[in-house]
Amino acid sequence: SSAASPGTGNESATALGTSRFYPSKRVLTESIPDASKLTKKITELNGMVNENQRLGDSELDHFEKIAKKTSEGSELSKDDMGLVTKLLTWDAEKIFPCIDLVRSINKAFPTFIPLSDKLRIAVTNSKKPSVPCARVSLRFMVDITAQHPQECQDKFVEIIAPLMDALNTTDKKFISVSLSKILFNMTCLDSDSVTARYIMDSIANLLEYMLRELEEKERQLPQFHLLSATGNLITHHPTLKNFVRKTLVQQLASAELDKTRITA
Repeated sequence: SSAASPGTGNESATALGTSRFYPSKRVLTESIPDASKLTKKITELNGMVNENQRLGDSELDHFEKIAKKTSEGSELSKDDMGLVTKLLTWDAEKIFPCIDLVRSINKAFPTFIPLSDKLRIAVTNSKKPSVPCARVSLRFMVDITAQHPQECQDKFVEIIAPLMDALNTTDKKFISVSLSKILFNMTCLDSDSVTARYIMDSIANLLEYMLRELEEKERQLPQFHLLSATGNLITHHPTLKNFVRKTLVQQLASAELDKTRITA
């Protein structure tokens, strides 16, 4: 679930384009699993992985110390990360708690793992044919865009394109919610006009997908995030208002959601 919400949390879609709520700089993040549950799950799955990937007794002890240090905010070492790297070789059906461990480390120590490694872990695993694996990877990407909005804007196409491709799977609602958070986070910081248009196009494409594929209840939360992201964009780039009127408003109206309007 989100640790923060756009703006004050009280704004409606009718407020888009006004200066009272936008631009919002309160990024969205994901909650981190309890360290004891994480330890239990990784220990349980360790007995099921291939022998060359399995942690030995001393490595299991080491892993438990890493989990404890992370939860306590104690500094990690290169040896600690070496063991985490081994966990990340697990197959798609079992790797999900290992990615959650990386998310926990990243939350406690945002600069410990290089951004390029974080993006590689999140993007690569989001495409794997395992719902738990894809879900934790998308949660990780939400956190990454919250921590590094500028860098993620710079890598917008290589980040968003594979995530949009993930919409072709059956986990439509979760992916839509995650993508809406990721796009929102990228608008919490001003961008150049080209990137702003890329983001706007992605918002329009995701909204079109949601209106077609999701039930009204399912799309309420991601739609709110997307409209909030739109508010951020048109505050920084007023020239996008015409695109918003012609595209987003028509999409919403065609789905009989014409009560939502974006003010000039």
